[in-house]
Amino acid sequence: MAQTTVHVRSVHDAAFAVGWAGKHSLTIDRPEQEAGYGYGFSGGDLLLMAIGACFVNDLQQEAERRGVALLGARVVCECDWGGEPVRAQNIKLSVRIEAAADERRDSRAGRGGRQAGPRAQHAQARRRSSRQRMRGRLGRGRGREALAPHLSSR
Repeated sequence: MAQTTVHVRSVHDAAFAVGWAGKHSLTIDRPEQEAGYGYGFSGGDLLLMAIGACFVNDLQQEAERRGVALLGARVVCECDWGGEPVRAQNIKLSVRIEAAADERRDSRAGRGGRQAGPRAQHAQARRRSSRQRMRGRLGRGRGREALAPHLSSR
């Protein structure tokens, strides 16, 4: 089993911290409206970036496994902050994917001598285009349980 170690250390006489893992480091701060200096990402920013980064990483691995040419992916993570103690709630991911079209899938869609309906024909035409774009929302209001199948155990 792989292990990851991350270090976070507060800066003496300051309201921010420094975090590092291996040779990479960054400044962690609170927003200025919460008595921070605005020097770096907040812990909440980093939490959502970690979720988005894990999703994109797993998406890339799955595309490679399936032989899909992933041209690009964009994930926007949002959440509400509330409760006592305050915590991330209702985490939402908006996902946009660009992938190369697969002509073989188009030819399989017409097997069996059946005439494809208008909706199927439209879908086939879109797949034949040089790029295929998909938009989706995942995890709307359902928390980590909805995201669990899409996140690897890091």
